[in-house]
Amino acid sequence: MLLGTSLLADGEFTSAITYRKETNYRQVRSAQRVDVYRNLNKNDCFSIRPREGEYKAKVSGYAPCVIVKDVKLVCSVSGQQRVKAKGQKDVHAYIRATFVDAYDTTNQLFDVKGSVRVCYNPFISPLFFTCERDDKGALIEDSIKYIDSPPEGYPFAVISGKDVVFLKHAA
Repeated sequence: MLLGTSLLADGEFTSAITYRKETNYRQVRSAQRVDVYRNLNKNDCFSIRPREGEYKAKVSGYAPCVIVKDVKLVCSVSGQQRVKAKGQKDVHAYIRATFVDAYDTTNQLFDVKGSVRVCYNPFISPLFFTCERDDKGALIEDSIKYIDSPPEGYPFAVISGKDVVFLKHAA
C-alpha cells in the first residue's frame, strides 16, 4: 500500500544528524514514544524526536513518511498565535505517538477507503482539523471539522505530504 522502502533495519531507524557542523548518527527504535513534526528547513520531510532513551528530546531522524500508532495531537495555542502575528513558522504543533516505521518516499494516500485525513495550518485554526482534498491536492474548505484528538477507532497514522492519514489497521 505504501510507496518506497522502509528505513527500519533490525527494528531501528538511523539518521545522520548535523548540528553545529558536527554530524552524528542517531537512532529511533520501533515502539519508542516520539514527537513528529514537519521539518521547516527540509522540504517534504518530517523530524522525529524521541521522548525517551539516549536521544530524548533531540531530533534523531528525518523521513518523508512516518508511520505511528496511539496518537495524541499536540498544538500550542500561544505558538499558533505567535506564528499568525509574526507570519513566520516555528514548531508548535506535532504528533505525539509510538514510532512504527519510516519510509524514504512521500506517500499522499488520497484514496484510502475508510481512512480519516487530518491537517494542520496555523493560519486556518489553532487546532488540527479533518479535511478532504480534491484531485489536485487542494484543500476542500467545506470538509474542515476541527478536532483536538485523533478519530476514535483509528490507532494508526501515516504522516506524509501535507497531511496525517488515520487508519484502522497498520499500513
